[in-house]
Amino acid sequence: MMKILVAAQTMLLFAAGCAFFPKANIGESRRPESSEPQQVVVPEALEVPPVVVDPRSEPHKPIEYSSLADQYIPSEKPIEGELIRGFRVQLFTTKSTAAADSFATKASGALDVKVYTVYEPPYYKVRAGDFVDQFEAAEAEKKIKSKGFETFIVRDIISTGGED
Repeated sequence: MMKILVAAQTMLLFAAGCAFFPKANIGESRRPESSEPQQVVVPEALEVPPVVVDPRSEPHKPIEYSSLADQYIPSEKPIEGELIRGFRVQLFTTKSTAAADSFATKASGALDVKVYTVYEPPYYKVRAGDFVDQFEAAEAEKKIKSKGFETFIVRDIISTGGED
C-alpha cells in the first residue's frame, strides 16, 4: 500500500511540474537571431550634461614624480663609517646559504671591491661595493661584467668607509 501511495505522489509531482513549466519547442531557440546585445536608448541619456569649469586663481603646477633617494646629494663629504643610502652591484641570488657563501668567496677573490651577503627573505643576495652615486656603480658594474659576472645595480644602505 505504501508503494502505491509513493508512486501516486511522484506522478502527481511530475504532472504538476510539467504543467508549471512552459513547453519548449525543439525547433526554436530562446535567443534572438543576432548574437549582439540589444541596446535600449533612454531619452535622458541623449542629453549632454553641462560642463562646469572652476576658474583657478593660480596656474596649474606640474606634478614631479621622484623619490627622496633620487634627490639625495650629500651637502658635504659623509663621515667615514657612516651608513647612508647608496648603490651596490648585485651578483647572485639564491635560497641556499651555502651557495651564497660559496659564491661570495669566489667573487671576493676575483673582484677588487668588498663583497657582501645580504638576506632578504626568502633569498640570499651577493652584492659588491659601496657606491654613493649611480654613475660610480655603473663604472664598477662594467668592470665586474668584464670578469664574467651577470650583474645589475641595486639601491642599498652602504658604509662610507671605515670598518663595519
